[in-house]
Amino acid sequence: KVGSDLCCSICQDLFNDPVILECSHSFCKDCISQMCRKGQGDLSCPQCRKCFSLNLKPNLILANIVERLKRQETSEENKKFYCEEHEEKLKLFCEEDQKAICMVCGASRSHKSHNLMPIKEAFEIYKRKVQGSLRGLQSELKEAYRCQEDGRNKNKKLQQDKVDCLKRQIREEFSELHEFLNEEERNLRTKVEQEETEILQRLEDYESKTAQEITKLELLRTKLQKKLSSREEELVKVTEMQVSVAVNKLILKILFYNGTSLRCGSEQRDVPDSLQRFTNYYAALGSKGFTSGKHYWEVEYIHLVTLCCKATSPNPISPPIISQTKTSLKRARSDLCCSICQDLYKDPVILFCCHSFCRECISQVWERKGRHSFCPQCRKVLSHRGLTPNHALANIVEGIKERRKRQKLEEKEEFYCEKHKEKLKLFCEEDQEMVCLICRMSKSHKSHELKPIKEAFPTYKEKLEELVRGLQSQLKEAYECGEEGNNKIKVLQEKASYLKKQIGKDFSKLHEVLYKEEEDLKLKLEKQEMEILQQLEENGVKTAQQISRLEHSIFEIQKRLNFQRVEELLKVKKSLQKQQVAEVKFEKPEWISADLCERDFISPFKYRVRKSLRGIMDLPVLDSITINPKTAHQFLIVSEDGTSVRWGHKRQDIPKTPEQFIWAPAALGWEGFTSGRHYWEVEVGDKTGWKLGVARESVDRNFILRTSTENGFYVLYKDEENYIVYNPCTALPLPVKPRKIRVYLDYEGGQVTFYYAENMSHIYTY
Repeated sequence: KVGSDLCCSICQDLFNDPVILECSHSFCKDCISQMCRKGQGDLSCPQCRKCFSLNLKPNLILANIVERLKRQETSEENKKFYCEEHEEKLKLFCEEDQKAICMVCGASRSHKSHNLMPIKEAFEIYKRKVQGSLRGLQSELKEAYRCQEDGRNKNKKLQQDKVDCLKRQIREEFSELHEFLNEEERNLRTKVEQEETEILQRLEDYESKTAQEITKLELLRTKLQKKLSSREEELVKVTEMQVSVAVNKLILKILFYNGTSLRCGSEQRDVPDSLQRFTNYYAALGSKGFTSGKHYWEVEYIHLVTLCCKATSPNPISPPIISQTKTSLKRARSDLCCSICQDLYKDPVILFCCHSFCRECISQVWERKGRHSFCPQCRKVLSHRGLTPNHALANIVEGIKERRKRQKLEEKEEFYCEKHKEKLKLFCEEDQEMVCLICRMSKSHKSHELKPIKEAFPTYKEKLEELVRGLQSQLKEAYECGEEGNNKIKVLQEKASYLKKQIGKDFSKLHEVLYKEEEDLKLKLEKQEMEILQQLEENGVKTAQQISRLEHSIFEIQKRLNFQRVEELLKVKKSLQKQQVAEVKFEKPEWISADLCERDFISPFKYRVRKSLRGIMDLPVLDSITINPKTAHQFLIVSEDGTSVRWGHKRQDIPKTPEQFIWAPAALGWEGFTSGRHYWEVEVGDKTGWKLGVARESVDRNFILRTSTENGFYVLYKDEENYIVYNPCTALPLPVKPRKIRVYLDYEGGQVTFYYAENMSHIYTY
């Protein structure tokens, strides 16, 4: 473990003059410098791929550890080399005699004129020579083993298993397609049913609203017709009320004329509570809203500021409080009613269960029940018929009754001036209110136009009659809306039934196409299987013979290589020269391709099936796109079937071609388009960085270019968590992280569009 930690990951040997990068990884100074000279673009660490500068700092501690390790290994090896004659350490090597000698032997007459060199130098020279020959044999043997393994995998039994597996895969693929069609059919039916339900619900809601509007209009018409026959004073007063009932037509949503104006009244209107109503300040919204586009409308106003005169009656300061008070009073009235007679309590009494009733009501109930005494509200049985007067409740009920009497008296005095207690006989046109004769002489009405109520009566009666006619017109329109809604419901149900039947017919045709394609594909597979099996067995014998010869040669070399003496290495070298084993080369036989998987069957089959489906359903066909490895940058790794590409950690040993991207890390597909509309999908999964899209064939591949539209690139780019397009450079706030992207090219339309492949949600369009 220590030895592996002290090895450079580039040269795979002990560190030599180690330096440390900014990312804390260490390498030999020569190794990292050589890599920087060969590199292109930004410098990145070979281990973690982080960028760094050329500020290389020496790793002194690591250098000391490596040096001590080297000295220790050298000391142990040197103990084995001593001269038998002089008992001195063997430090020299005689090239003429081809043996190791000591320093004393080197000074003797027998070696004085020979070519001598240090033993370490000689050992390394001959060891490298032998190891070079051994590596060549091992490489040839490895290649032979690989070919033999390929042959074993292609024998008749395994080939049969592979074909069976492929048949099973085809069957599963078609089963998935059938299930996909079934699921799509269910989804379409569900979608039709959901849309039918939603539209029916909207129609029913509009019908319900129309019925409510009709009821309101009828009540208002009845009320106005009743007022038409009332006294002049009541008629003049009722014409001040706002008639703001608008019918929402089902489709056109027409607002009638009464919904096109607004003014502030002098009294609070009795309108139903709703969540949409403004309660804290005077405001109202339109019945129609907008979510997109540009819209214009006009508002006609009389004045912007109104100067108020002194009110002739108290004005409510807080409408919300009044509304809450009214609600509380309504609840209080229900609490003050006897649950038996449903009227205000008369001489209320309280039972032992704490419930209260009128004395007469509870007595009558008990008389009808005979001996049994129980509470009519909680049904509890009472031990005795004791009735206790409820004085507090009696006082509250009495107060309510007195208040009702006062209200009746006030209603009789309704047409009298509250200030002067005189009868209201005049009508002020400016203030739109009835006044008495004394009010006429006051400052507030002295300059106003006044007329007797009887003279104002015909004018306002005509206005009221016009309102009634308008209401009748609205009622007619509302009845027509209701009838139109009923007709639309019938049409919708008939159309939904027709769509469901048509969906069933179309999907039956699709299933027939799938069954035919599956049968044709199986026949093609069986035919190709017989052709391949006929030639597989002839190639295995040649490989086995060559493997046997290589294994014997390697065994002889390794047996001698384990010795640490130069003499043993010389013996191996002579043996190699004599037998000429180093010249042995593995002759790889020519194999016939047995790739029956995706390339020849699955991908084309999917393409053909989808093409057939488009002919029936007019569906967009996904084009079968494969990557051209000749265009790939040297750091990109393209899969064998050409359907995927990834970034490698080192430069790939591939030949350079004119089509290849030299600087930009890019690759193009084999397929190109000069017309039409085309779709394809790219699976990106959880990758943290990628670019994909369309490029013009004429893009410059010899320089680093920004992947923008000006340079012929139409791409979607992901960098960590950002999704970027270059038109100009813009970050897209995608709500969901895409795992598969569909690219759509409209050549004549000049558009490149990116979608979520799962639900076809739009991402961006060039």
